Parts: sequence; C-alpha cells; structure tokens
Amino acid sequence: MPTSLTALVLLLVLLGPGFCFVAARERKYPARRQSSFRESVDIAAASIVLNVAVIGCFSIVRVLFPNVTPNVGALLSEPHKYFLANYRPCAAWAFAVFLSACGIGFGGGSWIKPSGGLLDTSAWWEMFEVDSRKKKFVSCQLMDGSFISGELYSFSTDCDETEDRELVLLDPLFLAAGAEGDPESMHSDLTSISARRILYMSNKDLTNSFAIGRLDECSPTCAPVA
Repeated sequence: MPTSLTALVLLLVLLGPGFCFVAARERKYPARRQSSFRESVDIAAASIVLNVAVIGCFSIVRVLFPNVTPNVGALLSEPHKYFLANYRPCAAWAFAVFLSACGIGFGGGSWIKPSGGLLDTSAWWEMFEVDSRKKKFVSCQLMDGSFISGELYSFSTDCDETEDRELVLLDPLFLAAGAEGDPESMHSDLTSISARRILYMSNKDLTNSFAIGRLDECSPTCAPVA
C-alpha cells in the first residue's frame, strides 16, 4: 500500500487506465470470477499497454510540435527546476495524457469483447445477446400462471443463475391471467420482473415490424430460471 500522497497519486496514474478498461469490460460483459491476484495482473497489463500507447502518441506530438509540449529531456535532467518554471504546461499535459489513457481504456473495455475463455455467460445472456442489435419481444410465464409480455429494455448480466436477478420490459406491455386469457394492456411505461417469479421465458426478435402483444407469437426459445 502507498505510504505517502505522492506514492498514492503515482499509483492512481499508473493503474488508472487499466482499471478503467477492466471496469468497462465487466460492466458490459459477464465474466467468471477471478482471484484478486489475477484481477491485479489484468489491470497492470492493461495499464502498461495503454500508457505506452498514449506516451507514444505524445512523443509524436512532441516531435511535430516541440514548442507547445514540455521538454521531457529537461524535465528528466532537472525535474525540480524545470517543473517550477513550467508547472502549468507540465500539469496540463500530464492531465491530458492521463485522461486520454483512461478514455481509451474505457472505450476499449466497452467495445472489445473478451475471449470465450473469459466469458461466463448465463442463460439470459445467451438468449438476449445472440444479436444484441435487434429489439427483443419477451413473454414470461410467472409462477402464479399469468403471462406478461413486452419489449426487452434491460436485464441482469450476472453470470450467477440466482433468483435475485431482474429484467425490465418496455411499453407496450401486456398481461394475461393464463395461457387461454386475452392479453390486456398494462398502461405502463416500464415494469421490472424478478427472476424468482418467472417460470419460463420466450423471446422473439423484432426486425422490420413491431410485434403485437399476442403472447403466443413469441418464439419457442426458452430460458429456464433457477
């Protein structure tokens, strides 16, 4: 652990980009649980790659525009003297380089899909992320025998198949008392459904036209709920 403010700032600067990359990736993609050591290695490795890439870009800018960038040679040879004389541009460029590395890390973590060995997907993920660009019309049979259907808005990406997960359906929403009942509009914009209340789900991709709220129009692809 860092024992001084300088060491803490240095740790944040060095590992911040890698943390942004890993946090963004875990936010979008489900991943199997790893040890603290493995997570630290991932953060450190990502930080090294991102910092090297951004510093390389800074070096190119330094060559092309030497008058608007700090003199790295003078900063390394006489750091105290040079920084006191040029603290504003030094601080501004250091902050810009750090933010650039963190931004690239967050963007890369959001868009670069992990390899199959790192993914630990749930049945919900496999069901809804087959083609995430398409809208999904979901029908759920609840434990009390009723049916509810609507357009998928969001769902829990947790890889653990627990009853604490929830999915959110978007208007138009329809509710029927049973399999033979006529669906009625719920007159609601959003509704949240707990996994503990769902017996099974069916899913239909919405492409060129919006599906009407008939519960029997959903595809037979079902995801069992633990």
